[in-house]
Amino acid sequence: MDGIRKGQTTLEWAITQKRLTEYMDSALETVSDELATKIVDDIQKGGNIPEKIEENVTTAVEKVESDIPISIIPPLIKSESIFPLIDLSGESKDQEMIHPFAYQTDALKSALQEAVGTIVMPTGSGKTILGAMIIKAFWERNRQAGAEDIKTLVITPQITILTQWLDTFKKAGTQATAYYGEEKNLSELTVTTYQSASAHPELLNNFNSIIFDEVHHVYAPEYSVLINEESLNNKYFIIGLSATALKPSEMNYKTQEEIMPVIYELTPIGLAEYGRATIPKWISVRVTPTSRVENAIDQTESFYRRIVSRYGNFYDMTVASRKKDYMALRGMKLFYYRSLLLSATHDKLLSTVEIIKMELDSNPDAKAIVFTESGQSANFIGNLLSKYGIGTLILLSEKGLKADEKREELDKFRKGIYRVLVGVNMIVEGLDVPEVDQAFMVSMSKKSERRFVQKLGRILRYKEGKKPKVFTITYRGTTEVDTMSELLNNTLNKKEPDEIRNILPTDISNIKEEMKAANIEIEKDEALEEVSNYLAQYNNSFEE
Repeated sequence: MDGIRKGQTTLEWAITQKRLTEYMDSALETVSDELATKIVDDIQKGGNIPEKIEENVTTAVEKVESDIPISIIPPLIKSESIFPLIDLSGESKDQEMIHPFAYQTDALKSALQEAVGTIVMPTGSGKTILGAMIIKAFWERNRQAGAEDIKTLVITPQITILTQWLDTFKKAGTQATAYYGEEKNLSELTVTTYQSASAHPELLNNFNSIIFDEVHHVYAPEYSVLINEESLNNKYFIIGLSATALKPSEMNYKTQEEIMPVIYELTPIGLAEYGRATIPKWISVRVTPTSRVENAIDQTESFYRRIVSRYGNFYDMTVASRKKDYMALRGMKLFYYRSLLLSATHDKLLSTVEIIKMELDSNPDAKAIVFTESGQSANFIGNLLSKYGIGTLILLSEKGLKADEKREELDKFRKGIYRVLVGVNMIVEGLDVPEVDQAFMVSMSKKSERRFVQKLGRILRYKEGKKPKVFTITYRGTTEVDTMSELLNNTLNKKEPDEIRNILPTDISNIKEEMKAANIEIEKDEALEEVSNYLAQYNNSFEE
């Protein structure tokens, strides 16, 4: 039991594990009768029976293990209480050491045993560290077995996360290279992005192992070239990391199960049980819309539902819209306007600003993150908070902001120069800001549990003494109230809010008056105007 077959690949290792289980079951069954007979003989001869039983069982198991054919020897798994992250050279040198948590060790064992699959752990649980542990463990296994060196490619969804991987390796004493943009450097440990890898799929041929970070991205059509048979052939391991796995009801679930099925999963609740996350207090802010907003929501919802019913469901309507079906295109436009009303109208945005301001005034040390569904609403909230003198950082996308610039801006947030971080997709994945103790979710018009978990992950990140709060800001009487409740129930097992705050139309009028008195101008509600104009123009044409 001193190694694996040279050149043994990922799929062969998966088969190896099944063979090993079958062999052990069969071998132990074969010796069981002989063992039972021997124990009975020992009992008849007298003596210390418990010691004899233990001795005979141990001897039998050791014999079975020593006779395992080399072709089905299991992976080498070290039981280390302190785990050196990476040591590419194999030389003894000082490097950052970590004490893995039990769940990281369990996930590592799953990766070593299966070699192919997806590990699901919440944001803040240390997936990047786990990835480094997996790489090191596979490299060590091959070196001890005299097999060829492993070359690993880590694929990430964005430059921000790519930089975090590089920083992790650097702290561990290993210089990994980056392959993206104008920086295209290859080594035995290289980090790239999905976009760069899909533009140069031949890149995967240079590596015999892959880690897909935020692996759900790879199932998008534009990245399918990364998971075809040619790209994944002859790899020692293919591990996907994600905060959420695809569900059976989702479009690419079958592809996930065929290529990288879930081999280990830890929920946010499970992470909290390990003491590495604190379940936040849920405060449900319910805004009663003004009559004009309410009428627009009701009309849009009614027309939208009637069109969806023609096609049976939203997915089939989407398919029809791609074929330029006139009514389906109208349905998709109504879906957009429905989202706009729930996420970008002033009633809700002003309420959000007021709640944030109240929370920060009552807690001078608090730091907040605000999730919106459009750049329009992110800019509105961020600019208004800035006018109130609250340092606010707005992040909308990866474009237009270099990695160094973004790191510098985030450092200002961590140091307290900015107290609020507002953004859209850019701040959903991979952003490491454990300082955040308040999260504000402005809208939930789209029921995406994966995206919701990613958002929660920003506030679940562990920091000693943190008492997090998550504020869900919804329009009363709309579907987003139920959607938000269902998502929090599914992810954090919270069936009811810990606190409910109601905001009435009169409250919004008071907020506007306060702003006017402070010489803070509010622009026209463009979202409401846009939807109202559309409804007025086409109202009669929706009648069947």
